[in-house]
Amino acid sequence: MENGVILHVQGINDKKDEDAITAEIQAIPGIEFVSVDGRQGIVALTGGDMDKLQIADLIEGLGFPVFF
Repeated sequence: MENGVILHVQGINDKKDEDAITAEIQAIPGIEFVSVDGRQGIVALTGGDMDKLQIADLIEGLGFPVFF
């Protein structure tokens, strides 16, 4: 994975959604930092061994469309 990843995510409506995405990403081994900003529709993270597409699939599996 790149040093840092920023994804644009739709449908993050409240803190519950932000927390769900954060928890799922933090479960990835090696993740160092996760920030979910629902108002701007941005998920930023560093660390881990997954690539951008795998992380996008993980977020989309929670029901939130990801755009590059």
